[in-house]
Amino acid sequence: MVCPAPRYLLHTQSGHSEPAHNQEQVFNREGWRYGIAASQHRSIAASQHRSIAASQHRSIAASQHRSIAASQHRSIAASQHYSKITNKYNELYRFVLHFTCLFFGKNHNTKNQPGADKKNRIIRCALLQTVLTLLLIPDYSIAADAVDQTITVKTSFDRLTPGGQLTLWNNQKAGAIPGNGIRGVDFWRCLSETDSTNGACRRSGVWNLPFGQESTIPLRFTEKRSKNTVNLNITAHAIHYADPPNGCVPITAFIPIHYTAGIRCYGIRFNGRMLTAYLRPGEYTKIPSGGIWEARLILQQIGWYDGKIVATWTANITLDVTDRNNGAIYLPAFGRADALVDLNLRTKPLSTAPGGEVSGSTVIDTCLYDGYNSNNAWLQVTLSDLLPPLNRAADLFSVTKTGTTGANPRDRVDYRVTMNYNGKPVAMENKKTFTLNGVDTALIRPVALPGFPVTVVCTPAPLTLTVQPFAKASKTAGRYSGALRVNLAARTLAP
Repeated sequence: MVCPAPRYLLHTQSGHSEPAHNQEQVFNREGWRYGIAASQHRSIAASQHRSIAASQHRSIAASQHRSIAASQHRSIAASQHYSKITNKYNELYRFVLHFTCLFFGKNHNTKNQPGADKKNRIIRCALLQTVLTLLLIPDYSIAADAVDQTITVKTSFDRLTPGGQLTLWNNQKAGAIPGNGIRGVDFWRCLSETDSTNGACRRSGVWNLPFGQESTIPLRFTEKRSKNTVNLNITAHAIHYADPPNGCVPITAFIPIHYTAGIRCYGIRFNGRMLTAYLRPGEYTKIPSGGIWEARLILQQIGWYDGKIVATWTANITLDVTDRNNGAIYLPAFGRADALVDLNLRTKPLSTAPGGEVSGSTVIDTCLYDGYNSNNAWLQVTLSDLLPPLNRAADLFSVTKTGTTGANPRDRVDYRVTMNYNGKPVAMENKKTFTLNGVDTALIRPVALPGFPVTVVCTPAPLTLTVQPFAKASKTAGRYSGALRVNLAARTLAP
């Protein structure tokens, strides 16, 4: 016997009313074929001797009779379908139990003890009955109606090597009521058609099935500390399914989330829908800088017939984006140019110091960018004057007379460095690494760095260089110069 392929019936609809029979569309496994049955007009001879009231009475009575008959027919057919399944299961259960008790119930080792053999056989049959009941019991699980869906998803990647697809929901069931097809024609909408704060998409449903198409939902992502924003597109679609399946597999051809229509299989309507939503990898390239980018997508599941909110779907999304090769020690006063700093040495006449006493200081405006919009928990800063070890204190930095190594104290001028971090001074030591903790909650400063289309935020860390007072006569006359290297390290930066 050749079993026919399941037939799926698609009901088109205009407004909120069910379609007429001659508008029914048919789907089978060979593909879609659409046909509109030719409408047949019947000419009904009206008797001049019958009243209009009587004619209306017969028309209404006939319509009610057909409607009740069709409803009863569907109800009886469904009842008979489940009755046949139950009867077949019961027959199988009785057969297996009877055969098992006959074969395994007899105790072959018990001889000349008919009473004991009968008692043992009864006990074994009872145990076998319990096991078979657990193994053969059919699954009559009841499908669940729609409920609110809330998820939290996070992915991490570097701007140079974006990650893969970020899935929010993957064929997530949106609820189904056995024997009731209302959930099978639900659709989804956004809170707004234009405001992308929680996603922007169409708010009204469309009764149609454009298979193979998906919805595009612009969603606004906001960087946690800089408050920069960017719209990334969420892609979403929906499919139909039946619960219980009744021998019908889900319609895997997807449609946009605001489209819907009733589909039948074996005369029973698909009573549920599944939602899929994801972020394509290509969207990551729109992110202008590193940082923690957050968004909240909110979709409302809407009942087609009453237009009411059935459930709310919420996705809290975090994109943890590093920019390992774009850290920077920003010196606003110098831009891209090399910093040339004057120690502002001044001579103060003193009777106790031949030639007077020399001192000076300067402040270098410094801001530390970690490629992560200051979302790191810590930063590490190392200062060095690039000189070989000299006989001096650990907190001293030096400039040297041109042409000398600075080994002789007369050929160098020493100074100390203080870093102001989060409003507090930090005394720095030469070639020693200092860890700045609590960066993600410390003071920040917006800056425009080369190569970035948006402003980013960095951690202010101005450096104060203070020359220790010395007698002018104690140093060799000449030009003094040197270097101060600032090295920045962070979890999110390349070594």
